[in-house]
Amino acid sequence: MPASSTFPPLGFTGSALNRWSEKRRDPEWLAAQTSHGQARFLPLYKGAPLIVPPQANGAAALLVWLSRAQYEAWDPNRPAPILLGLMGEVPHFALDVSGLETELLEDLRKFGTFTPLLAAGFQLAPGDLAIAGQAMGLLNWQRKNRFSPKTGHPMRLAEGGVKLVDNQDTEIFPRINPVVLVLVVEGDHCLVARNHHFPAGLYSALAGFVEIGESLEEGARREVFEETGLYID
Repeated sequence: MPASSTFPPLGFTGSALNRWSEKRRDPEWLAAQTSHGQARFLPLYKGAPLIVPPQANGAAALLVWLSRAQYEAWDPNRPAPILLGLMGEVPHFALDVSGLETELLEDLRKFGTFTPLLAAGFQLAPGDLAIAGQAMGLLNWQRKNRFSPKTGHPMRLAEGGVKLVDNQDTEIFPRINPVVLVLVVEGDHCLVARNHHFPAGLYSALAGFVEIGESLEEGARREVFEETGLYID
């Protein structure tokens, strides 16, 4: 039986957006997307996307997308848009609204709730969760890399926000960290854990970052021992 019919899709995958990596190097194409009349903008406050919570009928939560008119109404306070990709011909952007004035933030809260991604992950449909995860990841990366590690000068956005460049044209790309997620089983039992950041009743398999020079299996054994004191085969 194919794996796809046995296991649910991996979290943070399945986005319907086309990222158009090969076209992002064209300044004219990027400018056309930024000025597109039907462009949509996803606000995030400190990494939390704006969503409409699930309704009583059991439907999934929805991401709140602002229109171009709503975005431009913030002038001159509007943040720089980060191109996530296109759905059909319509460009979709992420906006870091963490620095907006309180009054503007309150206006946004009329449309939905800024929901941390851990909680939103249980409410959004898989494709929307992938988009929210992409947006949060890019914005967090940019916020943590505002200055060049080589020259100390401010970094500038390039290729729609998926690359940063300093004053000497040194390029920085988003960092990808390999991790392992391990479900330890013995007979009919499995080992799960939780930390104080989790909502009540939430438990997780054990997980951690793979260190330099480790295989995935070595990383799994080390993480399980570090977190529980148990050795696994």
